[in-house]
Amino acid sequence: MDMRRRTAKPRKRHDPEEIVGKLRQVDVLVSQGRSVADAVSELNLSERRVCRVLGQHRSTQRCVPAGRDDEGRLTADIIKLARRYGRYGYRKVAELLRSTAGWLVNEKRVERIWRRERQRFPQTT
Repeated sequence: MDMRRRTAKPRKRHDPEEIVGKLRQVDVLVSQGRSVADAVSELNLSERRVCRVLGQHRSTQRCVPAGRDDEGRLTADIIKLARRYGRYGYRKVAELLRSTAGWLVNEKRVERIWRRERQRFPQTT
């Protein structure tokens, strides 16, 4: 048996101008909301090189975090309690959610929503 190594087809050498042009296309696609992995596969570039140029870790491109199903209802309840009890902070609102509204919710989650939705709360003086 002849055990010859299979040779891969030769890789195409890109000019620097072609690389810069493709990286600009990837940057545009990423700014439009596409993931780096989708943009890379569409333009036949390496994910490693694109992430290095964009300054992103490759591990951030693997999976897209999905929000919870009840996030909207919880946000609405937090805003309602914040408007009703204007001087309460996120810890007290989290306690009210657990005791009166029946939510099984962590203070960290309430704090994250609190910071995100701060502009919707009334200003108290």
